[in-house]
Amino acid sequence: MRHKEGLPVSLLEESMLDSSGILKSNGDCTPAYGLTAESVQLFLLIAAAGAEGLAKSRVPKELQSELNTHLLPLELQTLVTWERDNRGRLAYLVLTWKGEDALKAARTPVAKPASWASRRKAAVGP
Repeated sequence: MRHKEGLPVSLLEESMLDSSGILKSNGDCTPAYGLTAESVQLFLLIAAAGAEGLAKSRVPKELQSELNTHLLPLELQTLVTWERDNRGRLAYLVLTWKGEDALKAARTPVAKPASWASRRKAAVGP
């Protein structure tokens, strides 16, 4: 089976995407990315952890119970990935370059400071 953009998608992958709600827009999913509120919360926690990432033990209990369910859409879109510790175990969740770009795109742009001439014009009046 082929995806709209021409990417090959197996039936197993399609069923995983469908069961996680990514292919359909549920009431609790955003139509753009198919992320639930818990997935967005997990993404923001990982982003707040910084470059060293979010340790698996630091994931809140309410997200820990169904971590794989909340993490699946983020991993499928390659927004986050697991990093290994010194013993080779999956230990830290970190943002990928796509996750960092998504954060940059979501931030509101900062207004540039007005030029000296426009500030003087506003102070003097018309």
